[in-house]
Amino acid sequence: VRGKPDVSVPTAAAVGRAEALLAGCKERDGPEGWHEAVAAVAKFGGVFAARAKGIEFGDWYRLQRTAETALSTEGTAAAATAYTGQRTGGLEALGYDARCFFLCPDDRVAHAAAIDGRCEQMVTHGLLPETVALKRDGKMPPDGVLAKAIGYRQALDYLQRPAPVAGHASSFEEFISTHMSATRRYSQQQMKWFRKDRQFVFVPVSTAAAPAARTAAAADIIANIVRMERGEYEAELLSAVGPAGAADGGGAPVPTLSEETRRRNEQQGKDMKRFMSVRTALSAGSGEFVAALAEADACTTRMQGLPGLPVAVPAEVEGGR
Repeated sequence: VRGKPDVSVPTAAAVGRAEALLAGCKERDGPEGWHEAVAAVAKFGGVFAARAKGIEFGDWYRLQRTAETALSTEGTAAAATAYTGQRTGGLEALGYDARCFFLCPDDRVAHAAAIDGRCEQMVTHGLLPETVALKRDGKMPPDGVLAKAIGYRQALDYLQRPAPVAGHASSFEEFISTHMSATRRYSQQQMKWFRKDRQFVFVPVSTAAAPAARTAAAADIIANIVRMERGEYEAELLSAVGPAGAADGGGAPVPTLSEETRRRNEQQGKDMKRFMSVRTALSAGSGEFVAALAEADACTTRMQGLPGLPVAVPAEVEGGR
């Protein structure tokens, strides 16, 4: 929509060097590891230092991307034009009236629970067999996009774990939980990114309504905004108040629908601190969990080229008790 970004695609060598640069810091995690990583990227100086110091705590993707760009442009003229904010070839520059929308869940806690449910469905509907097939067919190289994608990355870690044993429920549960948390975390990061981007109209999407009803409601909002004159649209997009003269009973300005949705989404971040992930389809000991674990064992066997998986020996038997 906006054209080519102000930074180029990093080289493979730069990606590897950036990963190595931040690896130790990521392992420590927490404030200490994060601040050390920011300091490491800031050593590139100039715009890279300023960008690294301005990245929100814990946004490892953007920090590593900054390091990749610095390493890719090191010693070249491209370093001087990185992160200028100037894009080329955007739709508006080509004469199009481009309007952007962000479909925003109206209840972040309910949305997070829905994400967990979706992750369970991915596991029960073939995520592990699909990962094995892609890997064995050579379609998932270690440094490729697929291997780093959420879902596939956690599946690979699980399927390639060292010394696997059959029926090891805790390893399988850890894989599911890690998949869920990584997906929820990415969703949270997306919301943060778009809240900062004033070029997107926030469209509320009901998490309680039936799929057809919430789709129709969101489509109506988008259709109404698309029919607006450009000036009216920009007022909806950039202003924190509603149409001219709009006010509540006390005369206070009324936020636009987009602004109200944006604010509510940010405020609900407090509720997410108390969010508790609960598995439904794959609860421990359920029939679906047992069946999924059996499939997971079979997938691990194929992935590692083993004749079979050894059965775990109970601790009391191992100790001779």
